[in-house]
Amino acid sequence: MTVAATGKYTEFDDAPESTHNMVLSLIAPGARVLEFGCATGYMSAVLRSRLGCSVTAIEVDPTAAALARRHRTA
Repeated sequence: MTVAATGKYTEFDDAPESTHNMVLSLIAPGARVLEFGCATGYMSAVLRSRLGCSVTAIEVDPTAAALARRHRTA
């Protein structure tokens, strides 16, 4: 199943009560995070930019993984 390629799970929901923000509230700034099912990498990007986290992401959908690679750090 190609979830990310269909456009689902591609953007961070910045609403204060969103599950995305609930997850962020549980993660310490600068934490090392292992993200399973990163889709297009949108959450990885937010974890890095807002919290300064080091993120290792795993995605089984090759199309989504290719999109997520753009959020890699050198």
